[in-house]
Amino acid sequence: MSQKVIRNITQVPQWVMNNGKKHTIGPGEAVVLPDEIVTLFVQERGQSVSVEDGHSPIVIDDEANWNDRVYLYNMSGNPDEPEMLKITTYAKGHPVVNEVPNPRRAPRILSWKKNLGAIRISSDAERKLGHRVLTLAPFQRKAFSTADANWIMQREGIKEPGNPSLVNWSAEPTGFEPDSTWTYADVYDYAQLIGLAPLPPTPRQVQQKAEKDGYGEKATGEVYDELRNELLTRLYFLIADPKHHTPTESEFREYQAGRKATAAARNPAKRGPGRPRKNPEVAA
Repeated sequence: MSQKVIRNITQVPQWVMNNGKKHTIGPGEAVVLPDEIVTLFVQERGQSVSVEDGHSPIVIDDEANWNDRVYLYNMSGNPDEPEMLKITTYAKGHPVVNEVPNPRRAPRILSWKKNLGAIRISSDAERKLGHRVLTLAPFQRKAFSTADANWIMQREGIKEPGNPSLVNWSAEPTGFEPDSTWTYADVYDYAQLIGLAPLPPTPRQVQQKAEKDGYGEKATGEVYDELRNELLTRLYFLIADPKHHTPTESEFREYQAGRKATAAARNPAKRGPGRPRKNPEVAA
């Protein structure tokens, strides 16, 4: 989704400036940042940061195989989650409601250390087999073996109030899902079809504002890219959640065709036949 996980490998904060904004990574901290900010960190602070592996949106764990695997997804970093959670505790038998920060708002790298047990090497001695570290990056679906997935979910099920689980069962990838190669107009249509709310400005609204503000073609394209990436981040949480129906390509194309037909009926084209649109992002 045009974002990467980058880690500060020093014990002091590392920062870069981009378009007047300061981006800081705390000591030893791993964060999720857009590609262009990650590139800046690598160019300017290359000795102090490390781009983490495993930021791909769909990954298969080494121990998972085709016949025995299930997907989990990282639920952190959701901008549509509330910033605060209300939890109820009891003091001297009376309920007390407090607000705490919602841990699902900020993207986090999840990891679990799984002990592999031991084998007996004699009647009175055994050898420990060590452990495996299981990881799940932000905005990522990952296929684990059924045993590992069940182990993770059992551990995540033991949570205190105000500390909700950051991992859940995921729908399998469908082969037709929006990504950074799609135009903003197509991602917007997909978001509208799947039921994402609230929706950002329509492609036409973006184009109208860009023209009003005197944006050139390059600046307008950057606005479309930024809005598309924000939309992709929000869509991830609906696409990964198996409760939501994700459209097939034929359903998506049928929806787009219906919208265009409706728009054409409401607003008969004034352009001559064969004249191209001014901006391909702008839907009819």
